[in-house]
Amino acid sequence: MKTPSKSLPLATALMLSSLDKISAFVPFISPKHMSKTSQSSLNAALQSGQGKVGVIGAGFQAVLTAKVASIVGGYDTWIVCPPGEEAKFDELIYASDSEKGKDGSAPIQYVQSEDIENLLKAGDTEALFMIVDGEGTLRPDSIGKIFDWGGDKLKRVVAMSRNLANNEGYGFFAKAAKTGANNEIWLGPESPPELIRQYKEFEDTVKKSCEKNGIEYTIARAGTLKGGGIGAYEEDSEVDDEESGNCYPQYLTKRYYELTKKDLITWQLLYDCDVRGVTISSGDVAPGPGFKAILNAKNNKANAGDTSRCGLAETMVRSLSVESAGNADFGVGVADSRTIPTDEEWTSLFGALS
Repeated sequence: MKTPSKSLPLATALMLSSLDKISAFVPFISPKHMSKTSQSSLNAALQSGQGKVGVIGAGFQAVLTAKVASIVGGYDTWIVCPPGEEAKFDELIYASDSEKGKDGSAPIQYVQSEDIENLLKAGDTEALFMIVDGEGTLRPDSIGKIFDWGGDKLKRVVAMSRNLANNEGYGFFAKAAKTGANNEIWLGPESPPELIRQYKEFEDTVKKSCEKNGIEYTIARAGTLKGGGIGAYEEDSEVDDEESGNCYPQYLTKRYYELTKKDLITWQLLYDCDVRGVTISSGDVAPGPGFKAILNAKNNKANAGDTSRCGLAETMVRSLSVESAGNADFGVGVADSRTIPTDEEWTSLFGALS
């Protein structure tokens, strides 16, 4: 079944298989775009390990980003969690109950949509992530209300968007792959016009709202999302890494593979074992999957048009401490590597934005 595109409300739910089920939400009054009245604050980049960040959105990518923000970024992190979904979030974030608050760190805080106003008005949330794992965005009217609450207290907003501009690598083969092999294939500028319009309106609303309030924005673009978990199971760590891949506990637990498994072995696990390299390209220039789209739809190779969920999450979190990522947009792709980038390699990757 093809998932319809839609603009998602603020009160979103964790979608384990599709984005069809959306929590009820009374729309906010749409904000009027105003001309820029202030410049973005200088030196707004956050220091790793300092400050509080929030995640608003839906799907695995949102939960994954919250986990990476807490573990890799060292930030005090909260995420919007629909009522009754706390156990599912726990299963994806913590391998066991003993991992909550491990090493003296505070566990990720789950909040309800009605809590967001008080959290932002408190003034200690310094950055927000707006993330949807699927084809859709947060509604512009919801975004406007978030900025009304956060005002100029926020330093930066990181918004996940998609590759929208480059026509290269799409067309017949990409559409055939989406229909017959992987319905999560991203079709870029050849996606339905209404969906492209939603993404562009989402980006425009984020940018104008940030400019109005003196906040820096970052637009992180994705192609076809793949993977998202720890890779090799920790209990299999005695197996030669050359065969099994590495275990990276900062990503979603093995429960992610159980939830996404459709065959004897989930291809998402194989992908995470073999594709850990990341690329960053300034602007909206990333190409699509090309004529091999069907062959590459679910394989464990670094292909054009693909974005690793893990790589995207870590890029967005690390961008908070990169000054050149402020008021910038970039695409996140994949590269051949079975290991994640080192700190030095991340510095080099973000050099594309200088």
